Amino acid sequence: MTPVTPTPPVTPLPSTSTLGAYYIPGAENDSKSFVRITNTTDTTVEVKGTLYHQDGNILGTAETVLFPQLAANATGVFNRTSLAEQVGTTSWGQDIAWLDLTSPEEGLRVMNMVRNETKTLANMSLVAENALYNLPGSGETDEGFALIINTSDETVTGTLYHAESGEVLGTPDAVLFDSLNAKAMGILSAPLLEQKVGTTPWQRAWLQITAPTDNLKLMNHNINSDGTILNYSHVVEDALFNLPGTLVIQDSVKVRFTNTSDEAMQVKGILYHRDGQILGNADAVIIEELAPHATSKLSMLDFEERFESDPWTSRARLVITQPTDGLKLMGLIRSTETGTVANASAVGKSRLFNVPSPSNFDKGWIRLINTTAFEAKVFFVKKTLASKRFQKSESRFITVTGKYSVQLTRY
Repeated sequence: MTPVTPTPPVTPLPSTSTLGAYYIPGAENDSKSFVRITNTTDTTVEVKGTLYHQDGNILGTAETVLFPQLAANATGVFNRTSLAEQVGTTSWGQDIAWLDLTSPEEGLRVMNMVRNETKTLANMSLVAENALYNLPGSGETDEGFALIINTSDETVTGTLYHAESGEVLGTPDAVLFDSLNAKAMGILSAPLLEQKVGTTPWQRAWLQITAPTDNLKLMNHNINSDGTILNYSHVVEDALFNLPGTLVIQDSVKVRFTNTSDEAMQVKGILYHRDGQILGNADAVIIEELAPHATSKLSMLDFEERFESDPWTSRARLVITQPTDGLKLMGLIRSTETGTVANASAVGKSRLFNVPSPSNFDKGWIRLINTTAFEAKVFFVKKTLASKRFQKSESRFITVTGKYSVQLTRY
């Protein structure tokens, strides 16, 4: 390992939404859904929202008061049954609903969770604005769906790219929806997307929305062969923070690099071990030439070769040094025990909103990563949820050296 050197800043991507919960399946679905709404301000707030059916119609009462008084730093939790009761509606069957938070305009964070029939807990909070990067074709084992929520009434068009080659599949700027009602959700399966753009089945593709340029929320949700629903909507531009090495037996990881530009690019980066030291060569060439609109998928064995690194224990972190734009990253971790593939691209900056207790059915880990070259002292306050109110608990300091990451398993 070589000594620590300065690296470009990275941009954390939050694991929650600020506007709403966009994937709430009805009671006739096998999965269970939960919406966690957290008041991150220091004052009590009244929370209002409107629940929409996937066809754009309002379910129950618009601008329903969801929480008359949500205390400072408190979290309110709905399951789909209690949410339906709160807005004054019955279940929406096998369909999907989404919740638009209308008040207050600032200070809320929303976590949209789905408990699958396999007991896997999936974070469905994050949505994209203009592209989806991991769509399996109709002949693949996994089913892929592109969910498009329209907050206007414009025609929706898009271009579908073959993942490996970057070639356009079918017709560019194809009409995906002639008219998608405001607040409605359009759902495109792989066969329907093939029909819309006029192409034959593919293995993996990515979809670029070409119009409208705003007013859309997109979700790339795939269903694994065991029926597990997972969210692959979020990508990052400059760093991935959870890359288990080949010596980690419980997980394996693949990184998808997508060139969204019209020009070929060379991709370079630095790989950091958990202890902050550089693995292999700094500023190594990861991909010599990535064609326009193409996607390259690399394993950690590939990383060992590209960075000329020995296998590493624990988790590593990738920081992209070139290019500065036009590149999207997705880190996909597969559990070797269950085979479930999770998108581990998103990270938080200053808050975590769903930390299970040690006695909980779910296991939780907190990874604190110092992305600077200097020692940092981290002060944190652990808060517990009781009767929909946060009760302040333990507070303490943790010192994290430059480039080092700390993993907490008990809080």
